Amino acid sequence: MIVESAPFKSAYTYPGMQFDPATEIELMVSRLFEIKPETIKLRTRRHKVLIPRQIAIYLIRKYTALPYERIGQRFDLDHTTAIYAFQQVKNLVEVRDKEFTKAVTRIEEEIAAHPAFSGAVSSKK
Repeated sequence: MIVESAPFKSAYTYPGMQFDPATEIELMVSRLFEIKPETIKLRTRRHKVLIPRQIAIYLIRKYTALPYERIGQRFDLDHTTAIYAFQQVKNLVEVRDKEFTKAVTRIEEEIAAHPAFSGAVSSKK
């Protein structure tokens, strides 16, 4: 269930530790696609890395307040590439491409269940 509220503006700090929602999303995507977290940031067009990276960019943009420029920097990409990745996943989810929709929905459910994301799940599109 997607709850409408303000997205994370920056890292959330717990006593003694810091929570970065973008990093957590990257980890969730990496786990789902069974790749190492550092692999998702490789500058490659291999399908095994490209798809998870595009989904991570989409979810980071959707569930955080990070601008495309900062998202691009996280993945060593230009902001226009981050915009393109977001649009690609958004379009595939909207036309209900089974592979993308299943992956995105699974991670969105994980985000919604994550205690640190509580109340921060956004319906921003």
